[in-house]
Amino acid sequence: MQLCPVVVLRFWLGLTVRLPGDAEPHLVLPAELAARLRVVGASPSGGPVRVPLRQGIQRLGRGVLRGDAHYGVQVELGLKRALDRHGLVVIRQLLSGTEVGRITWRLFPRGRD
Repeated sequence: MQLCPVVVLRFWLGLTVRLPGDAEPHLVLPAELAARLRVVGASPSGGPVRVPLRQGIQRLGRGVLRGDAHYGVQVELGLKRALDRHGLVVIRQLLSGTEVGRITWRLFPRGRD
């Protein structure tokens, strides 16, 4: 039996954050993904890494992944008061400038949809 070679992909992650001004968003990444993205303080054998996010468009980092890699990512959101307007956090995975993956979290005030 002949196995297919593992494809290695060079990518970068881009983020868009639009939240109320006093929101404190963090992206929680598995340790291995954070290390591959060269996130400061990340270790492949460590625990999840919390990355503070800022408003607007930003790059999280560049990395190299196997083509069959899958990682779970979470957004933690600290609010000092109830959400009074909608917000969003978007993560985009780009290869050679082309978007190949996207996760969007849309946030709404209670009772509004």
